[in-house]
Amino acid sequence: MKVHLYLLLLLVIGLSACQQSKSPQAPLAEQVQTEIAREQIAPSREASIGDNLLINSDFEAGLEAWTSCNLSEMSDFSLSGEARAGQNALHLGKNCFYQNLIVKTGDSLKLSCYAKLEQDSLWSGLGLSISSAKWRRLFNAPSMTISNQDYQLYETGLVAPANSYYASVWVYTDGSLLVDSCELKLENILEPPSSAQQICDANDNRRWGGVFTCPAIACKGSNQTMWSMLKDFTWC
Repeated sequence: MKVHLYLLLLLVIGLSACQQSKSPQAPLAEQVQTEIAREQIAPSREASIGDNLLINSDFEAGLEAWTSCNLSEMSDFSLSGEARAGQNALHLGKNCFYQNLIVKTGDSLKLSCYAKLEQDSLWSGLGLSISSAKWRRLFNAPSMTISNQDYQLYETGLVAPANSYYASVWVYTDGSLLVDSCELKLENILEPPSSAQQICDANDNRRWGGVFTCPAIACKGSNQTMWSMLKDFTWC
């Protein structure tokens, strides 16, 4: 684990030299979700549509259920009284933090957090990823860049593809920021498509993630990505 954190720190230092603010998003998301997000797992619980799956999502119970990446001696992971609502917000400095939860295939998940920058950074953002039971990453929601110095709502989401087991919610900054009032809402529970033809006919490929491409001619004009983990995969 220490080796993983050291490699992540080297990556962050290297990215600090980049000129474009959007370029760090993918590699940082990769590291946060694969090397760090295996440490702690929130207790599994039965969830209903509309439930917030995060534990201590408003930080009113302190730092409970959240884990710091501890990127360096300069990293900060602490409570702040400068909350958007309630008494507490989470203060993050040159660091990342995360919470892991157990989810199921077909879970339609929406992540939202209020956040604000305290100082300019090369890149600050939040994200959500899905992994298998063996921590093989299956799908990432689009990372959201935190850019405002007033509290602003940031949202992203996805549908958990086949073989989903863990969801990892994370926030990262190379500067400092405040986070409050987070939610990971279970918006729906969808039945996975039963065939590749069904995905293409519904023009619904992107929602299920994956890396394969439907032939445009055979799939009613669809050229979106196919659900790569579909069992007994066949071309449309």
